[in-house]
Amino acid sequence: MNQRKRLLFVFFTVLGMFFSFPMISHAADASGDFGVKPVFPENQLDKAIGYFDLLVTPEQEQTLEVTLTNSADKERVFEVSINPAVTSDGGTIDYGQEKPRLDESLPFDVRKVLTIEKKEYTVAAKSEITIPIKAKIPAEAFTGRVLAGIHVTPKEEEGKNSSKKDGVQIKNRIAYNLAVVLQESQDAVTPDLKLLSGDVVAVNASPTVQLFFQNPKPTIINKLIFTSKIYYEDQLYIENTSNEFLVAPNSNFHLNLDLDGGRAKAGNYRAEIVAKSGEDYEWHFTQKFTIKEEEAKKVNENSIFAVEEKSFPWIYIVLAVIALLLLIILIVYLKRRKKDEEPK
Repeated sequence: MNQRKRLLFVFFTVLGMFFSFPMISHAADASGDFGVKPVFPENQLDKAIGYFDLLVTPEQEQTLEVTLTNSADKERVFEVSINPAVTSDGGTIDYGQEKPRLDESLPFDVRKVLTIEKKEYTVAAKSEITIPIKAKIPAEAFTGRVLAGIHVTPKEEEGKNSSKKDGVQIKNRIAYNLAVVLQESQDAVTPDLKLLSGDVVAVNASPTVQLFFQNPKPTIINKLIFTSKIYYEDQLYIENTSNEFLVAPNSNFHLNLDLDGGRAKAGNYRAEIVAKSGEDYEWHFTQKFTIKEEEAKKVNENSIFAVEEKSFPWIYIVLAVIALLLLIILIVYLKRRKKDEEPK
């Protein structure tokens, strides 16, 4: 390697060191060492499945039983709660939210129908206990299905299964959700889907077109795929085909469409959406909405662009000055070298 090539190699190596940022990886490992299973009552519809699927009547009262097994070599404390089933924005039925966003179409709050005596249960090492759950069905009849989850998670010692990232404590906890389905009739319910609103918001620090959907019927919508076209000022802005959604009865959720690194923009939007549930059901939606200048600015301030704007005046300017100085030094050196090599 001659002198000029060697200098160029050193220059770009140093430059790369200044403009490279370390990749930070984080992994968490945790062990469950516990299990939860239902004890099926007489009104269980199918005893071959692993969850409660109960046929009930108005004002019916009964006690359900759940077996909680601790397989660990030590005594453990478990937190137990009843949670309504909701639809996550990721497109799954979620039984783990203790403070969910309930839809107004729900016939009742299942937390008032299924109750437990305690929030915490202690289980000795290598043993099991039975947890009673009281069920009191409302007097007013309902159609379709109401879904809930029995949420069980170990209460670990302080600091165990946790880590710190950027100064923030991250707790890694394994949870078990046992579904409960309540129905007074097995008659099929025709599904429905509604698009309620559209907006531009910051999701995970990324500007996003967010569409708010509702399943107002007491039935699950499965294999739901959204084909979306978003227009900005009547020009095609976003095209997207979603993964399959599994939607809980009487629930609502967001369909988030990322702007692919773009900033939120003020102006007029139009959403054209086709939603298909398998081969049986299809819905078509058109939703118009307007984003004001101050709204777009707020979204960008709450996104990754705020970090970029704050860091630019000192990080990128310093790096650019260093790179420029290195380049000037290299050019001066090469000119002097060339001059020295010229025949005299």
